[in-house]
Amino acid sequence: MDTERDFLRPINNTSIVQKVINRLTRAMINRELRAGDKIPTEMELANSFGVGRNSVREAIKVLSSFGVLEVRRPEGTFVTQGFSDKMIDPLLYGIILDESKSLESLKELREWMDWGILRLAARHADEDDISAIEKNLKSSKTRFIKGRILTEFLTPTMNFMKLWTRRRIILYSPR
Repeated sequence: MDTERDFLRPINNTSIVQKVINRLTRAMINRELRAGDKIPTEMELANSFGVGRNSVREAIKVLSSFGVLEVRRPEGTFVTQGFSDKMIDPLLYGIILDESKSLESLKELREWMDWGILRLAARHADEDDISAIEKNLKSSKTRFIKGRILTEFLTPTMNFMKLWTRRRIILYSPR
């Protein structure tokens, strides 16, 4: 019965620009394009994809504005290496403008991540780490009791989480 009604499915009206964005994004996800890689020229992409050069140019502008691609004249266009604040902005605007419970979901995700980081930290901690953590904790407690601002309290907390996990933790604060 469903196959008889197949003609009633919504028509895919994804723009050509979005399709190019999706194709490049998929190439990054599949590791066909990696951080630092130079992507083909606009003309080469347009010919490969069978689309107009203006559509490719617009897709590159969008991905550049998201911090995913970097245009270096006259060298070409490259996949960004590392993390950029620009990458957070689209997500942040999506959360701010979303009237559902996105912000609450994000807070819950952050809580899960913090507990995961703490579990990893506990697994990898040695005596020196424990001493440093205790020192940071005392410092945090003192600052908190004195009524210092929250960032003063969080900085030592994040420091001991970084120390414990021995990994870089990305903190984002809007400008």
